Amino acid sequence: MEKYRINVILLASVSLLVHTGIGIIFPIFPKILEEWGKGALELGILAGSYGVTYVIFSPIFGSWADKYGKKKIIVIGLFGFGISNLLFVFAIYLDIFEILLIARGIEGIFASAVFPASIAMVSDIVPEKERAKNIGIVSAGAGIGLVIGPVLGGFLYNISIEFPFYVSAGLAFLTVVWAYTALSATEINVNQNEKLIIDKDKTGFVNAIKRTYRILPNPKSAFFIFVLVDMASLISWMLVQPGISFYIYNDLLLTPTDFGFFVAAYGLFAAIGEGFLGTFSDKVGRRPMIFLGSLLNALFFVALLNATNLMGMVIAAIIAGMSLGFMAPAMKALISDAAKKENRTMVIGTASGLTFIGTIIGPILGGFLYDRLSMSFLFKLSIGISIIGALLSIFLVFNPVQQNIKTQDLYEISATMGN
Repeated sequence: MEKYRINVILLASVSLLVHTGIGIIFPIFPKILEEWGKGALELGILAGSYGVTYVIFSPIFGSWADKYGKKKIIVIGLFGFGISNLLFVFAIYLDIFEILLIARGIEGIFASAVFPASIAMVSDIVPEKERAKNIGIVSAGAGIGLVIGPVLGGFLYNISIEFPFYVSAGLAFLTVVWAYTALSATEINVNQNEKLIIDKDKTGFVNAIKRTYRILPNPKSAFFIFVLVDMASLISWMLVQPGISFYIYNDLLLTPTDFGFFVAAYGLFAAIGEGFLGTFSDKVGRRPMIFLGSLLNALFFVALLNATNLMGMVIAAIIAGMSLGFMAPAMKALISDAAKKENRTMVIGTASGLTFIGTIIGPILGGFLYDRLSMSFLFKLSIGISIIGALLSIFLVFNPVQQNIKTQDLYEISATMGN
């Protein structure tokens, strides 16, 4: 077995454990808020707080990962994720929504440390012709975690409302040990003979943005189209996320266990899709897979619009999982292909941070519209957004990468973003 495959398998197992923890608590938030007399808008604000911190910190952790090492940043992120789960328990004991909001924001901070660095690590060690396939394997670990987690969370909720968070925190801390002891560092050797001078008078937030812009893939228009395509997929789901849990419980009269099966069906087919369809992206190209994935995303919302029972919801979840299987490995591989190796985490983190603006706008807007209009309106709106994303994907063309970036730019960005 090639040496890089060991790290890929380890990263997939880390992703599995983390997403099992995420999946455990996913069906629980709506029930907590319902007990507190809160609604879809508050659930949207809760989801939005995750997006705000993710957007702010993903470029920062991206620069630190390129400078200090991806393994270190991944381990820090996993530890912080465990702490955030313990804060959730604290909020539940005190019945204070604001603490729950802070805990969710902290979770977003440390999630931004784990996921961009993990994808960049895979991209560093895997040959380009097998990149999407191996990114898909790591993403499949997340999908399997989302199969196990929600079903387990639905059962754990019956023990106590706090118990799922304890289990999720325990999995996070277990993953810290696993990642620290088993994962190999895969850092890039920078020319140590090159004198790296950081002119403090020229650093600052504005200059950091300018230097970040310079290291983005060319043409810049393709990078921002990439962000819009990814955001369309994300925001279409985030619009319905706050209301769908209440829709499942109050309109379809399903239970937290049923909700767990819905998310598990999504995770199972996402894992199957990401695990096997990444190979097609390496062979037929990234854009066709992204285009088909976006169309399947629209079909997912069509299925939700027509679902009247658990079976209908599961069918919709299967379509959503396949959409992710087509789209996610191709998107991650495309941005990795376009980025220069020595600043890949920074580019992935910047793209991820900009995309996650959708997790701020989508849930808050979705919660607001759900309380005032209807779930069917949100499904139709998400169909339209998904189709726009599919059309934009046609224009996703990057220039070939030339590895000639100025090393000083990287260190200036890292120093500035780290301050």
